Amino acid sequence: MKKNGLTLNQRSLKEIISEYCRMAMTSSKEEFKVARVLKRQGNDNSQYGIVEPIYITSLARARAALTMLRAVEKPSPGLLSPVAKACCAAGLWQDARSILRRMHRAAIRELRLGNNDTTQSGEKFLDELPRLHRSLLKFCAKGGNITPALNFADDIQFLASQIRQHGKSLRGMAKSDDKEPELITISSRLLMGTSTPEITQKEDYIESSSSSTILDRPFGLTGQDWKLILIAASRGGHWKVCVGTLPYLEPYVKATHPKFARESTASS
Repeated sequence: MKKNGLTLNQRSLKEIISEYCRMAMTSSKEEFKVARVLKRQGNDNSQYGIVEPIYITSLARARAALTMLRAVEKPSPGLLSPVAKACCAAGLWQDARSILRRMHRAAIRELRLGNNDTTQSGEKFLDELPRLHRSLLKFCAKGGNITPALNFADDIQFLASQIRQHGKSLRGMAKSDDKEPELITISSRLLMGTSTPEITQKEDYIESSSSSTILDRPFGLTGQDWKLILIAASRGGHWKVCVGTLPYLEPYVKATHPKFARESTASS
């Protein structure tokens, strides 16, 4: 096309990017299958049962999608999301995180401006992000990639804290010295094996992941998200992270387990 002086219009460009993303994720599945076969045959040297695919076709297609994304004017949430997933599928963790942070910034701007800030397609970043968060963590759990999982967790909880602070400001509850430092240190807390968080800190995590009063949906890490982080840690042999993750799962277990539900009903 370049040789003949042809240029793509925006619609065609987006369609090609979406197809590259789809092909990247399909190729990644095949690469994982090959890696599993090699592991069963004893031709793999990875530790702790990690399946380590050799990203070739998926990597090429994800990079092609990334390159073409630069030519898109104001990409929509529905376009950025599959590119982020394709990057994860091909092991491009930092590129996926860059896209995620870009979407988080757009979501905060969208929240502050209300209905005055919309994409050309009418899609909302705030609607797309919860599904994307879960998908990215699933990719991490699949391959036992704990470092990107914790990095994503940091970003997700930071977004949740920003949404919570916005809700407080709308209700006139925000203070100039309000800070939530614990929400952006999940990776360092778990990887460094620091002490188990106090109950008040755990409540901060739960509050930030509960349904927002202004959005009526959870935006922080949910119990299922913590479970995916635990899976990623166990598959990667990061036992210290596994143990450190358990306290964050405790409130969700108590909230959903029939035993604790009966005890709560009896006490009331």
